[in-house]
Amino acid sequence: MNDLRYVLSRAFRNRNRLRVIFFAMTLAVTFIAIESGVAHAQTTAFTYQGKLTDTGIPANGQYDLKLQLFDAATGGTAYVTVMDLQDVVVTNGILTVSLDFGSLPFQDQVDKWLEIAVRPGASTGAYNTLTPRQQINTAPFAIQANKASEAQTADAMSSVCNQCITDAHIVGLDGNKVFGTVANAANAMNAATAQTSVTAQTATTAINSNNLGGVSAGNYLQVNGNGSQLTNVVGTFKWNVIGGDQQAERNNGYLINSNSLVTINLPTAPQIGDIIRIADADTDPAGWRITINAGQTILRPLSTQSNLPWTPREANRDWASIASSADGTKAVAVAYNGKIYTSTDSGMNWIPRESDRQWRSVASSADGTKLAAAAELGQIYTSVDSGVTWIPRETDRNWFSVASSADGTKLVAVVLFGQIYTSVDSGLTWTPRETNRGWYSVASSADGTKLVAIVGGGQIYTSVDSGVTWTPREANRGWKSVASSADGTTLIAAGENTNVYRSTDSGVSWAGTSTPIKTWNGVALSADGTKMVAVAQNDYIYTSLDSGITWIQQLPVRFWGSVASSADGSILFAGTGGGQIYVNNSRATTEMTGGRGSSVELVYLGDGKFYILNSQGSNTGF
Repeated sequence: MNDLRYVLSRAFRNRNRLRVIFFAMTLAVTFIAIESGVAHAQTTAFTYQGKLTDTGIPANGQYDLKLQLFDAATGGTAYVTVMDLQDVVVTNGILTVSLDFGSLPFQDQVDKWLEIAVRPGASTGAYNTLTPRQQINTAPFAIQANKASEAQTADAMSSVCNQCITDAHIVGLDGNKVFGTVANAANAMNAATAQTSVTAQTATTAINSNNLGGVSAGNYLQVNGNGSQLTNVVGTFKWNVIGGDQQAERNNGYLINSNSLVTINLPTAPQIGDIIRIADADTDPAGWRITINAGQTILRPLSTQSNLPWTPREANRDWASIASSADGTKAVAVAYNGKIYTSTDSGMNWIPRESDRQWRSVASSADGTKLAAAAELGQIYTSVDSGVTWIPRETDRNWFSVASSADGTKLVAVVLFGQIYTSVDSGLTWTPRETNRGWYSVASSADGTKLVAIVGGGQIYTSVDSGVTWTPREANRGWKSVASSADGTTLIAAGENTNVYRSTDSGVSWAGTSTPIKTWNGVALSADGTKMVAVAQNDYIYTSLDSGITWIQQLPVRFWGSVASSADGSILFAGTGGGQIYVNNSRATTEMTGGRGSSVELVYLGDGKFYILNSQGSNTGF
C-alpha cells in the first residue's frame, strides 16, 4: 500500500513557525550633570529586548533583523531609517539589540510603532515581517524635552530661580548623593556606617543598619508577609516549603517536604516568561505531581526517550496516507474507499470530510491550511481551509502520491504507470513531466525545488528544478515510500524486501541503514533529517533519533500502512490497514510526576503552553 510522507518545513524555511515574543523594551539613557554652558539631551539610542521562539521552543543561533519605525500600528508613514542587523545572536530565545533611528522620528511627540522582520542568519532568502507592530511609548521622547530648546544655556537659570524650590517641590532625594550632616535619618536607605545613631529614635525604617550597634532589637521594624506584593525586586525568586497540595503562583518555587504525594497545580493565569520551579527534598519519599488547568499543556524537550506510548485514535479503517502540519497540531488522513479525516488537536479527535473515494495519498502545507489529496482512478482535490471544503483539480488518472511545498504553492503528484505532474499555483493547473513509469511515491523539499520520486520495482529519480528535469538514481528495487528533509538534502526510501535507505546528498548516492530487511510501507523524516520513522507490513514501527544509525522497534505487530511526522519529529502518526490511527506525542503531556530528590523548571510560552527548561532525578511524563 502506498504511503506518501511529506516532511514539513524546517524552522528557517517556514515563515509561519518563527514567532517573536517581545516582552521588554528599555531606553538606554545617559544622564549628564549640567554645570554651565549648553544643556545636553540623552542619546538617540535605545535597547530593544525580545524573545524569539521557533515552534514554541526558545530559539538559539544567529538571526538577521530589519527594523523600521512607523507612525501608525498598520499602514501609516515609514521613517527613512531602516536598521539592518545581521547575525544577531539569540541564546535560549533571548535577543538584545541596540537601535538608533536618530532624533527626527521622536520630535513630534507622537507614539511610534516598530516593524520587525526576521530570518535565520544563515539564510539569504526573504525576511518574515512580524505582526503586529510593537508600540514604542512616549518615554523615548525625552530625546528633546519640552522647553529644552529655550534652555540652550543653563546658566540663565541662576538669575531666574532664586529660592524658587520649596519643600512642596521635593518628593524624594537619592541619599547616595547627599553629603554633610543629615538632620533626620528616619528614612535613610543605608545607615551601615552611621557612628552617632546609637540614640536615634526614628531609624525604624532604615534598610541597612548593620553597624547600628547601640540600637536595641526592639527598635527595629519587623515586616510580616509572603512577599506577594513586592515588585521589581532585582534578583529575587520566592521559594516556598510545602507539605501538602498547592495551587502554584506565578514566578514561585516549591520545595516539597512531605511523607505523602504532593499535587501542585500550575498557575491559572500565567504570563509569558513566568517561571515555576519544583524540587523534592531528599527526605521526602513520596514525591510530587504537577497538574494543569483547562487549555494548558506541558511541552517536553525533544526527547531522547524512545519508549513513549502510541495511543490509538479514530475507528478501524483502511488508512492509506497521513500528513501533518509543521507543529503537529493539524493532521489529515485518507481512508481507501472512505473519506478524508482532519484533526486540529494532534490526532486526538478526527472529523470526516469529503466523499468516499479510493483515496491514495494526502499532503499538507506547513501551517496545515492548504491540503492536497489524490484519488486512485479519480482526481486531485485541494483545500485552502484545513480540509473543511475541497475542490476537484486535474482529470481522472491513477493518482498514487502527492507532495507539497511548505507554503502549499508548489505541488507534485505521480500517476502509477503514468507521468509526474507539477503545479506552481496550489493545484489550479498542472504540467506533465517525465515519461510513463510505475511511479509509486513522491516527496518535496520545503521550498518545492528539490523533489524525489520512486518507481515500484525501478529506480529513484531526483529533480533540483521543481520537477522540470529528472535524474535516475540508485538501483532497481521494490520501492514503496520516500521522504525528504526540509532542505532536500537528507532523503530516505524503503520498499519490499529492502532496508531503509538513506541519502545525505539530495539523492546522488544511497546507502542502506541498520534496519532489518522488511516490507516497508511508509517512511517519514523530521525537518532536519535526524529523526526517522518507518512502518513495516505485518510488523513493527521503527524509529531512529540519530539519522538512521540506530533504530528502536516499537509497538506490536500490525498491518502498518502509512506514517507522518511533525517538523521536529516529536509527534508521529501511523495508520494501519483495517485498523486505527496511532499517535506518539513526545512533546506534550498533561501531567508530570517526580520522585525523591527530583526537580523540574518550567517556563510559560503563551497559548497555554509550559515548556520544560530543566529536569533532574526520576521523573515521569517527561
